[in-house]
Amino acid sequence: MIRHEPYFTAADVYSDGIVLWEVLTREQPFRGMTPIQEAFAVARQGLRPSVPPSTPPMLASLIQACWHEDPVRRPTFSQILCAIKHMRQMEGKDGGREGGVVVPRC
Repeated sequence: MIRHEPYFTAADVYSDGIVLWEVLTREQPFRGMTPIQEAFAVARQGLRPSVPPSTPPMLASLIQACWHEDPVRRPTFSQILCAIKHMRQMEGKDGGREGGVVVPRC
């Protein structure tokens, strides 16, 4: 949207990744930047918030997949829901720290 390209759900998936990051960190992304600076840094420089190293690998991978620079390579909302369900199932087994596939098959 910022680059005035055709809009489709991949822009919403990017936003979902930001919301997941905000819930995880309880912080505001790009703190200290104006909205214009933030938009330019995201669209032109590929800036993304840092995912904390303590983040379970599957969650970190999902968040970063939502931010993929190529919108076509971002997961669909169905895939995001599937990944979250899978992480919830894994929660009791390994603390949600299983590595591997970003978006498991549902």
